[in-house]
Amino acid sequence: MGAKGICVAARNDTEVEIQVLTGEDPDDEGAHIVAEATILVGEQGLQTGNVTTASVVAFPWPKGEMKVTVYCNSTDKYGLDATCIWFVLEAVS
Repeated sequence: MGAKGICVAARNDTEVEIQVLTGEDPDDEGAHIVAEATILVGEQGLQTGNVTTASVVAFPWPKGEMKVTVYCNSTDKYGLDATCIWFVLEAVS
């Protein structure tokens, strides 16, 4: 976690599914929390993707303070073998 957002480790050399959810936990028995933070979304919305290959997707999101809970389906506590990552966002009032 840092000034630019949250980075989550995942399995190398394979496709990794990324889902952004609002206020609901993932519907997957293997999902477990790997990070929690509060972020500030700016005018340009959010980005998600692979930072090591600079392949990111930007999408609109309302600006403001958001609580982010990150889940993955990894058996490793750090997510090193994850094939799915969920970002659950909730507005901070």
